[in-house]
Amino acid sequence: MLDDGSISVVNSCLTDSEDVLTSQGRAFVEDTQTNAKLLVSFVNLKDTWLFPGNYWVLGLGENYEYAVVGEPTREYGWILSRSCTLSSENLAEVIDILTAQGYDISQFILTDQSSFGCTPE
Repeated sequence: MLDDGSISVVNSCLTDSEDVLTSQGRAFVEDTQTNAKLLVSFVNLKDTWLFPGNYWVLGLGENYEYAVVGEPTREYGWILSRSCTLSSENLAEVIDILTAQGYDISQFILTDQSSFGCTPE
């Protein structure tokens, strides 16, 4: 959380060549009653964040071990996990959350993390 009320966002991933790609962005709370609807931008021009996208938290694991994020058109969604893989119980919870929100679960791609040096816990 930053002094102006926005949230610093850092996304990173490991490429096939094992390079780390990092994007820095900014999130702005859109719904202060729930804090679950954010606008997120990764385009900064002279301290103005452009082209923000909807980033709605649809569900969280009981211990924040995962987050389910989507947007109102249900065209995009993400499953974020603190571990390399989700347990079968957590994956079932995620599927239930997405289905209840009207997402077509068949459109989601589960990424095999093992090629990035990540091993199941």
